[in-house]
Amino acid sequence: LAGLKQRLEKNGNKLLDAPKEAPADGLWFRDLDGVLVNVRVAEPAPWLSAPEWKINNPGNLNRAGTPGHPPRDAPVRPRRLGHTLRFTPNLEKQIDFYTRIVGMRLSDRSRDIVAFLRSGEGGSDHHVLGFIKSDRPGYHHPSFVVGNLDEVGLGACRLLDKGYRNGWGLGRHLIGSNFFHHIRDPWGSLRRYFW
Repeated sequence: LAGLKQRLEKNGNKLLDAPKEAPADGLWFRDLDGVLVNVRVAEPAPWLSAPEWKINNPGNLNRAGTPGHPPRDAPVRPRRLGHTLRFTPNLEKQIDFYTRIVGMRLSDRSRDIVAFLRSGEGGSDHHVLGFIKSDRPGYHHPSFVVGNLDEVGLGACRLLDKGYRNGWGLGRHLIGSNFFHHIRDPWGSLRRYFW
C-alpha cells in the first residue's frame, strides 16, 4: 500500500476518504473514468466447495440409477466474483494507469477493442478486471463463478422467472472454454454466472 500511495500521489491522484458505509482501510481514489476504487490488503478468501457433479458421457457411466438433472430448488451459490468488465473511452490510458500505477499486469488484449488485467504476480485468474472500448464509461458485467453447468442454468432460470431479461447464453467461450449465461439487470448491464 505504501508503494501504491506513493505512485498515486506522484501521478497526481487524490487520495479520498472512504464512503460513509464502507470499510475505511486501504486506499481510496478515482481512476481515469471517475470510478471510485478501494485497494486494501486482505487474506485470500477460501474457495467455497462445489457439490459433487456426476455426469454420464460416452464410455463413462459416472451416474447410474439417479436422475441426471438437479431438483428445481437446488441451491445456486456463487463461489466468488471472477471478474468485472467495464466500458471506457480511454482504453490505452486505463491499461497504463492500472499497470503502471495500481500494479496490475496485462494478461491479454484484442487490438484496441478489449484488454484483460490480472492482479499481481501469481495466483491470479487470467483476468480479474477488463476494459472494453466505448464512447463513454460504463459497466458491462460482473462474472460470478458457480459450481457446475447445472448451476449456470438454474441461476439463469431463476432470474428469468423473476422477470429479468435474457442477455446472452447459454454459451461457451472459445478461449477459456468456460460455460456462461448473461442476464440483464434493471439498468441494462449484464450479470453473468460461469463455470
